[in-house]
Amino acid sequence: MAINVRTLDIQITARELGLTRDRFTRSLLRQNLENKLNSSIWNTNTVSDPLYLQSEIDNFAERLAAGCLTNVQNYFSKLGMAGYTAGGRRASSQPMLYDKKQLLPSSEDIGAIGEGVAGWYLETHEGLAFEVRPFGVSPDFVFRKPRSGDRVLVEVKTSLHSGRSFLSVAVGLLDILAKTKFIRKGKYFAYVVQVSIISPDQFNLERVGMEEI
Repeated sequence: MAINVRTLDIQITARELGLTRDRFTRSLLRQNLENKLNSSIWNTNTVSDPLYLQSEIDNFAERLAAGCLTNVQNYFSKLGMAGYTAGGRRASSQPMLYDKKQLLPSSEDIGAIGEGVAGWYLETHEGLAFEVRPFGVSPDFVFRKPRSGDRVLVEVKTSLHSGRSFLSVAVGLLDILAKTKFIRKGKYFAYVVQVSIISPDQFNLERVGMEEI
């Protein structure tokens, strides 16, 4: 069981934070971020996933998620069962056969697993200190850097099989930094963590850290 990790740290200037103010300038910010992501060298490594992943899901997920791992395991075990319901019933109408995509686990289960993996990774492998898990708002987590005490705002996105563009998520976090710049003490960091569930025992994790300068 393994997690393939890619990490990248980039710096965000005060001018770039100012680009969050409207739709037009946000498109410029998205382009700036995309250029940085594409032109930078990512760090890569592989780590073993947590011994008790369900415990980490319970620690970090927004909702109670008992059984989410079983649901995802069932999804992967039934990928080849086009034409069947989740319980194994086959449709009798050929034109209306169940597509395998209809067997997807709930988005809540997918998200809970990603939050568990991301929270565990940031705490265990990046040494961040957990501070709070807000509910129903962005960001998903607030951590602290132990040495400096700087806060880290973390937003997690999770998908099955392959990752998606997280530029909009990054812009959203930078918007929070811009709007709170004059009412907070010290420097904040913003992390976007994207978790892809490749199989029940393999995950990809991408972490982009944005530091305001």
